Amino acid sequence: MDAKSSQSIISAALTSNIAILNLQDILQQQSSALSEEQQKEVRSHPEKGVAMLKACGINDPEWLDSVRQHHERANGKGYPGGLTGDKTVIGAKILALADVYSAMISPRVYRKSLEASGALKTVFLERGKEYDETLSILLIKRMGIYPPGSYVRLRNEEIAIVTKRSYDSMKPGVASLVNPNGKSYIKPLYRNTQSPEYSILGAVEFNGELEMALPLIWGYG
Repeated sequence: MDAKSSQSIISAALTSNIAILNLQDILQQQSSALSEEQQKEVRSHPEKGVAMLKACGINDPEWLDSVRQHHERANGKGYPGGLTGDKTVIGAKILALADVYSAMISPRVYRKSLEASGALKTVFLERGKEYDETLSILLIKRMGIYPPGSYVRLRNEEIAIVTKRSYDSMKPGVASLVNPNGKSYIKPLYRNTQSPEYSILGAVEFNGELEMALPLIWGYG
């Protein structure tokens, strides 16, 4: 993909939900089903978002089409146009995958989040039905067995979080958060999982308290 198309799709990803930012905050804490009015707002937000972007002077068709179509599905059961996969722009297909993946791994009041590996399994099972088959397989291959954000246990009994992918999906970059005695480190300790003592034993669930600032883990704190 050339630089211009990449920029258009990145821009679409950052603005795809511009029309429902307030509603998103409400739904994040809501445990009941969506009201009829909320459902209408959700289904209309792609078109409203495009209108808002146009009002701001955005006229890039790839950007606008990606926002308009990011809830379309390969089987034609999406919205707002009920388009099938061959009629949907590639940017929208990428956004659809990113949107559903991030939703599955994010906790909600009414449900726990899925482990990253479980979310990717769901994407695999729905490839070619809900989501573009080629892009689904590409996402799974690129994210690897231990996708960024996954918690893993290391050979030395530390609990670490995967921070970046590597060419070897079994040996991603990680930051250790919890020592072998179950105590949180003050700062993340970056481990080389290619070293036998820090090799990954497997994925784990972690719901404990951390004493460090989360931005430190991702390098922007």
